[in-house]
Amino acid sequence: MSISHLVFNAFLLAYFHLPTSLHLQVTTPRQILFPNSLNLPDLTNLVLWYFSFPLGYDGRAEPFSELKRLKHLVIRKCEVMDAQNLYISSTTLVTLRIINGSRPHFGIELSTPSLIDFCFRGIPHQKLCGSNTNLPNIKHVDIYLINLKNSAQTSLLLLNWLVELANIQSLSVTSTTLKVLLFWDVSLFYL
Repeated sequence: MSISHLVFNAFLLAYFHLPTSLHLQVTTPRQILFPNSLNLPDLTNLVLWYFSFPLGYDGRAEPFSELKRLKHLVIRKCEVMDAQNLYISSTTLVTLRIINGSRPHFGIELSTPSLIDFCFRGIPHQKLCGSNTNLPNIKHVDIYLINLKNSAQTSLLLLNWLVELANIQSLSVTSTTLKVLLFWDVSLFYL
């Protein structure tokens, strides 16, 4: 499916029937640019596979800012152009799932005061840029690492995530995630 077909189909959906859920998956081996914004005011659920988020005029990738009712967002194997930060700003977003595998490095900036549930699956290359004031209601975090790649660096990155997410009520991790977190502690003895 070409980007022109994607845009045209999204236009038809938006013009004739405003969807509340949208699942977009690119099936070609190369990634397609996602629009800088979508004019789908009733959209509450969005799932994206294999898209590249372009930088806007301000140098930020902020594709979700116009989705004023978005509650659930899944970003699967996507990337940000020029390895910049993906900025997710939403007062209504409750659930965020990021599944990245071994996608290129990019940071995640969150300004999501209603976010309750955050799930990450893959290899964490992302720096999580939030603060307790931007994430005051987050309750549950799932971290599922898929391997032990760059364990020392990944361990430090995960520890930084846990500092950013200090106010959570529950944390679910895989055994691989625990091994990576413990790597930091064990590596101190070899310095």
